[in-house]
Amino acid sequence: MVEWLAPNALATGLDRQHAAFAVTRGLLSLLDQRELEGVTAHELSHIGNYDIRLSTVVAAGVALLRLPLLIVVGFFRFLFRLHWAVGVGALLYLVLPALAGIPFSVSLATDQLESDPGLGLLMLLSASLPFYVVLGAPALGQLIRRAVSREREFLADADAALLTRYPEGLALALAKMGAANDLRLRVAGSTAHLYAVDPLPRVAPWWDRILSSHPPIEERIELLARMGGGIAPSVLQAAAESGAEFARAHAATVVPRPTYREPPPPMENGERLAGVGLGRVAFRLTSPGAKLYERPSMASKQLAHLSSGSMITVLETEGDFLRVITSQDEFGYVMKSVSMTPVDTSVRPSRSNR
Repeated sequence: MVEWLAPNALATGLDRQHAAFAVTRGLLSLLDQRELEGVTAHELSHIGNYDIRLSTVVAAGVALLRLPLLIVVGFFRFLFRLHWAVGVGALLYLVLPALAGIPFSVSLATDQLESDPGLGLLMLLSASLPFYVVLGAPALGQLIRRAVSREREFLADADAALLTRYPEGLALALAKMGAANDLRLRVAGSTAHLYAVDPLPRVAPWWDRILSSHPPIEERIELLARMGGGIAPSVLQAAAESGAEFARAHAATVVPRPTYREPPPPMENGERLAGVGLGRVAFRLTSPGAKLYERPSMASKQLAHLSSGSMITVLETEGDFLRVITSQDEFGYVMKSVSMTPVDTSVRPSRSNR
């Protein structure tokens, strides 16, 4: 799945005795040993500094501050789902009078300030309190969360450099991971702070990018380079090109989340697989043989020649090809026109037939 191909790492756990650390398969494929040590040290520093506990407390506070806004947004979203006219009517009936009353409230409070400053100030606070609760408090909470998370990222980078005595390793790893931005994790913004680099795409909404939980990778690399006495720009450029090439090479081989459904009926010779509603379904080849290609193109490299009776598992369709995995755990593409029949993997052979 895309989660395994996206190069990233995460740490979680409220204390050192109940912590977990994980890396994706893409990270293991992209980084060398020294770079992987830097990323590992970064995540272990988060655990050692109790950053996960701090982030959890801050995230809970931010969620509490956002609760009034979420209630209001959820209410109007429900009305719009009923019918757009209902939503527009509610906006005009509830929101428009509140907005129109702002100038009147401010004018009344300003006039009251001259005769009774205390009462006038109280009226101003009362008029602005709903807007602060709904808009101001969530924005302030996000800014606090962003500041805390970014500072802890810089601290974890510094601790990782201290642990490995090789800041260049983490700097090059960040350069590669930042360049491989086409392979993204499917995570919510509330859990983005758990990862080594920001897992949200650059095409995310502007409010997510402004309130990103991670500092820019360029700033982190620059600080790490200073710790190590400097890194040649050509070395960083080569690392970035390696990450970009990794993303290009694996962008066409991303596998969607499996959907387990009933297998399609057996295919006769020459019948083409439609590919609609396929999950991870096992098949046995009935044709004399099939070629396993590296890419969904007959001009790509031929990885293997599958004989009749070979077992394959269909992962997805792409054009005139099927992305499959063989019984030898080898990924590749076969033509849709290959004759095959589904295999019921739930039936196990008896001992007498083994």
